[in-house]
Amino acid sequence: MPNAAIDIDVLIVGAGPVGLFLANECARRGLSWRLVEARRAQSEHSKALAIFPRTLEIFDMAGVVEPFLEAANRVTSVAVVAHGRTLAHMRFAPEESPYPFIAMVPQDVTERLLVEQLQRRGEPSNTKRHSFQQSSMTIT
Repeated sequence: MPNAAIDIDVLIVGAGPVGLFLANECARRGLSWRLVEARRAQSEHSKALAIFPRTLEIFDMAGVVEPFLEAANRVTSVAVVAHGRTLAHMRFAPEESPYPFIAMVPQDVTERLLVEQLQRRGEPSNTKRHSFQQSSMTIT
């Protein structure tokens, strides 16, 4: 059975945080998109935890920052301690950002928040969970 051609503006490979953010940006700009993912479900484990100020600024410009600010554990300093002795203490408060902290948000929460934002936009589930093959002219 031949595959029907699908006319889309953007094919996104991977439903992790970057792919889901790109889907939100496509939706915000009125682009048609399809997201393909090999995993059967969203990640239950965090491979990333920290969201830095510049990323929060980009999320703000995209209109998705509020849920991340609500979910975040805000970190403004880090201490390195070994055997009860403080080896280093670093403050983190960039003055040039409206977000003077590192937002600690587990990856599974980040993915969930981005999926929820797509749903709030009324976007259909354009995520297909399967493998694909690419030739010089097509992706199937």
